Amino acid sequence: MGFKFILSFLLLINFMSNSWAQSFLISKITSDLDNEIVHLSLIVNEEGKASSLLRETFLNNRLIKTKKYSLSPINKEGIVLYNVKNRDVISIKGEDVDFNYGGDVRLNYLYNGITGTIRYINLQFFLDQGVWKLLYNNKPVETMHIRCRKKPLVGMIGIESIDIYNFDGTKIRWK
Repeated sequence: MGFKFILSFLLLINFMSNSWAQSFLISKITSDLDNEIVHLSLIVNEEGKASSLLRETFLNNRLIKTKKYSLSPINKEGIVLYNVKNRDVISIKGEDVDFNYGGDVRLNYLYNGITGTIRYINLQFFLDQGVWKLLYNNKPVETMHIRCRKKPLVGMIGIESIDIYNFDGTKIRWK
């Protein structure tokens, strides 16, 4: 009887600690390559500290893929969000990100897979009155749209640009 009680108690504590985690959608990502919509969310623990990044991929309003990334490497080697044929296509690297308050991050993207040219966008993770947000030039990001770079006979060779939109649909970054 004592063992069952202790086991039940431990399972309840584990369930409760997992249920305290909260998710903040920080951006939707679309592209001109396919019809998938990616939701990028920050997962926050019970103390409000960002602990992981969640990428959920939807097609026709159905969840088809989920991947969770620990935030611990963001200030060191960064986090690779997309890798195709052993090439990092999109990654995010922090510059002294504080998991309690936020900080500056750089979204790196492969501009030219033939030459290996990388371009980047400066963004910020920001905790605003208990709500985590992704900012570009101090404006909240709602959607990022990836424009693929294509060459005749070769096909897609990289990302031409990433357009950024805020919550009222205004384009706040484009090339």
